[in-house]
Amino acid sequence: MPKIDIGDIERLRDMRYPYVDLYYDEGLSFEARFVAWAMQRLVDLDLPLTISTISDATELEPFVIKQKIDEIEKLWNWKLREFDEKAGKYYLIRQ
Repeated sequence: MPKIDIGDIERLRDMRYPYVDLYYDEGLSFEARFVAWAMQRLVDLDLPLTISTISDATELEPFVIKQKIDEIEKLWNWKLREFDEKAGKYYLIRQ
């Protein structure tokens, strides 16, 4: 059971832009589409957008989430993370 309830992925009315196109892209793995959907739902619910909150919502391991974000960024040529030089960390960009 997820620690954070973000709704039901089977209900398409829960989908929001810009991630709805990712959900239908068969070039992405299902897990990558699921991660994109979870990211949008977290933003919609005004919850923190972090690897750990995505992990809590999807029950995917943080390493898997990072891989799926890489997959989305590469295939869609999107930038979903930015590097904070002061902190020396990557942060997810809220869409």
